[in-house]
Amino acid sequence: MDHELSIPEELQDIYVRLLNDVPAELREDPSLRKMMLVYLKIGGENLVRQHIEIEKLRFKDRTRVPQHPLERICPDDVEMDEEGAEEADDDPDFV
Repeated sequence: MDHELSIPEELQDIYVRLLNDVPAELREDPSLRKMMLVYLKIGGENLVRQHIEIEKLRFKDRTRVPQHPLERICPDDVEMDEEGAEEADDDPDFV
């Protein structure tokens, strides 16, 4: 880390404990660590826990592999010719 944060002694234990809740991939992020310290100073442990949960969700969204929708395979997508349409009208089981 290029710039070491100055964490007050009374907050060091809580800060280290909360840092353990952060995924390993995000622990070295300087902006996350700085925001954790700011939130710890102004709002306490619960606010930092909320921030960590939000960052976990953001991280999951960034690393998720995009899923392409499957092609729709549905009878509505298939066009029926004129003969098939007449036969379907005569068939009582056709819905």
